[in-house]
Amino acid sequence: KVNDVITGFWPSPDSRLPSEEPACGFRNERCDYTLYIIIGILAILFVFAIVAALFLYRIL
Repeated sequence: KVNDVITGFWPSPDSRLPSEEPACGFRNERCDYTLYIIIGILAILFVFAIVAALFLYRIL
């Protein structure tokens, strides 16, 4: 059992021991990326809509 941890020993931004488990879990099971996926899909659809509108404008 560790009783005393030396500060400044670990080469991390806060000089602390690394956590035992990543913030999102080992298989990303604790993070939810649904909002980012929806925003990405909407951005792609927006670009396609602009391209289609320009294409229709040139034809008509």
